[in-house]
Amino acid sequence: FTLKDLESVPFGVALPIREAIYKCREQPSSDWPEEVCLLIGRQDLTKQAHKMTLAKSKASVGSGFSLVPPSSTEVDEEEDGMSDIIHEVTGLIWSQDLRVQEVRRLLQSSRPVRVSVVQLPEVSDHEYIEEKENKLLQLCQRTMALPVGRGLFTLFSYHPVPTEPLPVPKLNLTGRAPPRNTMVDLNSGNIDVPPNMTNWPSFHNGVAAGLKITPASQVDSAWIAYNKPKSPELANEYAGFLMALGLNGHLTKLATLNIHDYLTKVCTKIVLTFSVLLLNPKS
Repeated sequence: FTLKDLESVPFGVALPIREAIYKCREQPSSDWPEEVCLLIGRQDLTKQAHKMTLAKSKASVGSGFSLVPPSSTEVDEEEDGMSDIIHEVTGLIWSQDLRVQEVRRLLQSSRPVRVSVVQLPEVSDHEYIEEKENKLLQLCQRTMALPVGRGLFTLFSYHPVPTEPLPVPKLNLTGRAPPRNTMVDLNSGNIDVPPNMTNWPSFHNGVAAGLKITPASQVDSAWIAYNKPKSPELANEYAGFLMALGLNGHLTKLATLNIHDYLTKVCTKIVLTFSVLLLNPKS
C-alpha cells in the first residue's frame, strides 16, 4: 500500500489514514522497514540509522519540516484572530512545508512592527525620530491592509459562543525600534498623519472578523446586540462586523426593534451598511 494508492481512496476514508501517517511521522520507530519509512515520508531514517540513534536523527535531520504550529501563548493566539485555523487538517493538506504558519505570521496585525532605521552621523536626534516615524507610517499602510487577507484566510473558521463576544484582533499602528526596542508611534506630532486614516481599515477589520463566522452558526439578535461596542472609537469596526453578518445571511435574524435602534442612534457608516443590506440582502 503506497501513497499513490491512498489518492484513490475516498476522502472520508483517506483522512484518518493520513492522520495516522502524520502521527507516525512525528514519532517513528528505528526498526521499521524501508517501505514504511517511505510511506510516512521518513526516508532519512533508513540512511541515518547506522550513524546515530533515533533521538539524534530527529534532532539533526528529523522530518525536514515540523508541522506543529509555533509555540505561543493564549494571549498571542487570541490577539492575531487566526487561532481557529485547524492545524491538523491544514497539516494534512500541505504536509511538505509551513505555508499555513507563514501566512498566519504575515497576516498578524496586533503586534508592533519592527522599525529599522540607521542613524547617520550627520543626522540629528530630532531628524532621526522623524525618519523613524515616517518609516512607521509607511509600514502602517501594510498593517492597515492586512484585514483583507485575514478575512480570506479565516473565512468560515469560527463557531461563536453565545455567551462570549466575537474576538476582533487589533490594528496595532505602533512600532519598536532596535536595538533598544524603543516605542515608536504616530501621535507625537513630528510628522503629518492623514486625518481619519484608520476609519476604513477599522471597518475592514470588522468585516474580516465577521466573515470568520460559519453560515451554520446559531447567531441570534441578542448576540449581535451583545457585540455592540461601548466605545465610539469602535463604531467603524462594528459597522464592518454588521456588513459581514449581512454577507453571511445572519443579519436577517436581527429583531425589528434592534434594526430601528441601529438606524436612528448609531453612526452614519452603520446606517449606510444597514440601508444597503436591507434594500438588497443578496448584494
